[in-house]
Amino acid sequence: MIRGAMEALVVGDPRDPRTDVGPVIDEAAKAALVAHVADVRGAGQVLAQLPLPPEAEKGSFVAPVIVELPN
Repeated sequence: MIRGAMEALVVGDPRDPRTDVGPVIDEAAKAALVAHVADVRGAGQVLAQLPLPPEAEKGSFVAPVIVELPN
């Protein structure tokens, strides 16, 4: 259910009303989130991750990811 909802998310320009997920504030925030996701990946199982669209190559975008962590 969560995976299906995530797959429906639109990553892109925050000025576009169809966008659900925009960029983070800057490259430092992106680096911190990417490092955090890497740590979480090591502690759990990745259930899903959205690919970033080509236009997200420019900007501080981080792909949405769902990770299942052990109890």
